[in-house]
Amino acid sequence: MVVLITDAIINAYLRCPLKAHHLISGRPPPVSEHEGFAEQLDRPHLARVRCALPASAVALPLVHNDLSTHPDGIERIGKTKRFAPVRIFPQARLSDVDRLTLGFDGLVMKHLCAKAPAYGVAIVGPNARRTRLALASLIRRAARAVESLRLLASGPAPRLMLNRNCATCGFRDACRERAIAVDDLSLMAGLKKAELVTAHKKGIFTITQFAHTFRPNRRRKRLRHEWALQALSIRERGTHVLEPPELPQRASARPALFLDIEGDVDAASYYLIGVLTVANGKATQKSFWAKHCDEEEIIWRRFLRGGLGNQDTAISGNSAPTDWARCPGKQKDHEQRHESQPVNAPLTFCFQRSAIETGAVEFLA
Repeated sequence: MVVLITDAIINAYLRCPLKAHHLISGRPPPVSEHEGFAEQLDRPHLARVRCALPASAVALPLVHNDLSTHPDGIERIGKTKRFAPVRIFPQARLSDVDRLTLGFDGLVMKHLCAKAPAYGVAIVGPNARRTRLALASLIRRAARAVESLRLLASGPAPRLMLNRNCATCGFRDACRERAIAVDDLSLMAGLKKAELVTAHKKGIFTITQFAHTFRPNRRRKRLRHEWALQALSIRERGTHVLEPPELPQRASARPALFLDIEGDVDAASYYLIGVLTVANGKATQKSFWAKHCDEEEIIWRRFLRGGLGNQDTAISGNSAPTDWARCPGKQKDHEQRHESQPVNAPLTFCFQRSAIETGAVEFLA
């Protein structure tokens, strides 16, 4: 029996092979709340961008043997007889799955036209930014994914392995119940796929088995998160402390600031700076919101001028340097002082009132 491999199945396989196996087997997933909401938000944007495409960019389904895809358009390259696939992506950033989807379009066009398109067109983000992507390497990767899917269709279901895409998948609840029933190691969401594969090669498939790999007396060159210790805490339903943390000392005369900076990864922007100030036994809270990307610099300046009080303020936290590099007028100083510092290293910032007025802030590691 020939199984039709569509762009939707390729998209699912790149996120989760088990989901792709369900789709190949004719088991469609229920639409999750996230997928339904995202479709509702994206529908008017997709319709608007499709209407703005040139008349020459025709949307046609492409089918070759067991491969089928439906790009948003196919446009002619100049005055030649060659064509390029067009895809619309509402997110502000292209993901690897988005790129390989274009690669799959190019693969099908290669079979139909006897020559692969040199590039594909991605229309990205709310501003409909056009980007050309070279397809040679993406077509090769898509071809390997197709071969893997053909083997997957003729074989047993792959092993369950929860990942970050489960949060938006319609099979989420069923897969999670199954993982809990067998105490699957992938329930530990912080473990990377490579670490899970390494554990599986050692015959470790459950959290209980992984907990037995922790060695408390092992010498450690540096302190880092111990996933085996976390597994032990889950198994014993207790709390374990590998080493007591050392809290930074601060001068009592200075107020303490606690910050919560929220952003949108896809849009590469920050929309909220929350500040909790504790001074003289009293706590005050302020929030600085940006309704769109153009207001990001405004909320940083409002924070620097109005969120730090009327005196020099020391801030201790676990904030990433990349957050603070977005403050206006401080990128150069940030790059000079944090070239070799880990992204999640604790930082101490000292803001001087005179520096705030001039728009320059000193960073102290």
